[in-house]
Amino acid sequence: MYTYSGGQTGGLLSKLKKVYYPDFEVKKRQYRRKSGKNKKGASTRSIGITIDKQLQAYIKIGKKPKNVMAQALIEYLEKKCKHTLQAAQVPTFIMGRITQADLITEDEKGNLYMFEVKSGYNQCKAQGTLKILNNVPNTIKNHWELQRYFTHKGLVEGGLNVKSSFVLNVYTEEGKGITVKRRKNPNWILTI
Repeated sequence: MYTYSGGQTGGLLSKLKKVYYPDFEVKKRQYRRKSGKNKKGASTRSIGITIDKQLQAYIKIGKKPKNVMAQALIEYLEKKCKHTLQAAQVPTFIMGRITQADLITEDEKGNLYMFEVKSGYNQCKAQGTLKILNNVPNTIKNHWELQRYFTHKGLVEGGLNVKSSFVLNVYTEEGKGITVKRRKNPNWILTI
């Protein structure tokens, strides 16, 4: 539950699970290729929280992160995308729930972007299809897209002029170090 000046409400993820993927079960197994080559690291909740906190400290007081994934995200956004990080963990209301936008950035033209940050490589198999959305595989990656879409929508409805949003997936890759991948927004999301 989130507590705010108007009372208490649940988070967005529990609402999305109820509406779109009520029967989905998270498997507690790391992904490994049989050959043992190109292993890609999974993540934990604590790693995700660490990344969030270090990104917040970087934006708020300029403190350089110690976490290599947080460092890679900053380098990707500032050097490759040429964005300036503006805010982290920005709360918003949507679907009667509260959620937080992981990152808000600004490009060189003054356009705002929202990024949903996901740490760890995920190769979860589909468990059927998403409820309501026919023919859309019920995968964690598609859950990420729902979260990104509704968080973006909440920000815009709340008055923040966000041009676009993306899921940023950061993970370790054996032999390559840290990979930051901006996921392409799927076409099916436009049917919501």
